[in-house]
Amino acid sequence: MLGVGALGELRLRVPPAAAVVAAAAGLSVVLLILRFSFHAPGLRAAVETTLVTCAVLSAWWLTAKFNRQRRLSNLLSAAALVALAVHELVFFALPAITDAERPWFGVASHNPASVVVAALFVGAAFAPQTRIVRSGAAWSLAARVLCLTLLATTLVDLWSAPGIRSQLTAVAVALLLVAGAGFVRSALRERRETVAARLAGASILLAAASLYDLVAPAQAAGNVSGRECLRIISYGLIVGVAIKARGHLRQAETAAVAELERRRLARDLHDGIAQDLAFIGAYGERLAGQLGATHPLVVASRRALMASRGAIVDLSGGSTPNVVEALRSVSEELAKRHRVKIVVDVDVAVDGDVDQLPGAEREEVVRIAREAMVNAIKHGHARKILTSLRMEGRRLSLAIKDDGRGLGPDGVDPEAPGPEHVGHGVRTMHERATALGGQLTIRQRAGGGTAVEVNTTLG
Repeated sequence: MLGVGALGELRLRVPPAAAVVAAAAGLSVVLLILRFSFHAPGLRAAVETTLVTCAVLSAWWLTAKFNRQRRLSNLLSAAALVALAVHELVFFALPAITDAERPWFGVASHNPASVVVAALFVGAAFAPQTRIVRSGAAWSLAARVLCLTLLATTLVDLWSAPGIRSQLTAVAVALLLVAGAGFVRSALRERRETVAARLAGASILLAAASLYDLVAPAQAAGNVSGRECLRIISYGLIVGVAIKARGHLRQAETAAVAELERRRLARDLHDGIAQDLAFIGAYGERLAGQLGATHPLVVASRRALMASRGAIVDLSGGSTPNVVEALRSVSEELAKRHRVKIVVDVDVAVDGDVDQLPGAEREEVVRIAREAMVNAIKHGHARKILTSLRMEGRRLSLAIKDDGRGLGPDGVDPEAPGPEHVGHGVRTMHERATALGGQLTIRQRAGGGTAVEVNTTLG
């Protein structure tokens, strides 16, 4: 018999995608069985107006995301929402607002438009995440979708054979269910699975809403039925995805501003103080022959030059295309400066995806790794350092292992009673790990040296 704790642990193990899909499927079945309907023209008009507004805003935000990332999946998602907004306006909102008994463009026109919307959802669900689309290609796709919709609508209006509406509705339902399956597959693969899970739930609910026309036909324009409930919930899920996309855009804009500032600082350091320090260092080498290599002036000039170069590398790390290049850049700079061997070992999936880590998360990872490598060199006197990064789904694991003498003055003594024994560098690494939503651990290696590890689940 399971206790309360075991049930809580079991509940936490249920994937968000499975929970959303199960809830959407269950609700669809219940509303299709109940099939309630009541006449409320004012409420129906308000509902349809709200749904059109939600579809337009969602399409707007996803279009902005496409304009920034140029991904085919974002383009198809935006196109599907634009088509959905037009479909909603023409075949549901306008008849409800004007209290018309039939859609403005004919009853049969609704069905081919539904098929086009469903087909766009399928494209968005199965489009490769790494496929980039040029601006000209985006306009070409939009023109083709518009022409296809008009052609299909005209043909169905001209050839209104018996049963054609039911057949097209069945096709739309099947395509939306296929799209739902595609989004579920993406949810199981992607790091941010909640987005794909919401789209999967929305696809299932829209399929049920289309199926509602078959099981409960001849709904008046002023009636509110289970179909409207299904559409309201599906649009709510879509708006949630769009709001999340808008939040990511704001974060990207903030990161872009920060990146410009980092580049400016790196350029100013390189062209200004670093040049002066290099000049001082050159004369310091001459003084070393007269005063000795351990003279305070010689040592200070070398340290200042190395520190400025390290700061330039840190500031330039955010402009690298991915976290792998950033780690390699920092490692090469430290290895060359301190004459140590640093090996960077990164999972292949991370190496091949330039967008695997956003700029802010990438910066935290790289700075934790750099601080750990510097501590290993300065305090542990390590000669070989292994920096490894692994990502499995949303799980990130960073480890820096060295062959030095162990924890130094800036490290952590396993027998230390409190945080007062922790150096500033280690405190900073802990803070950065917390910002990533994870935890930093520092331990002595069995074979000698130190291991610094960060394990987290990215949001």
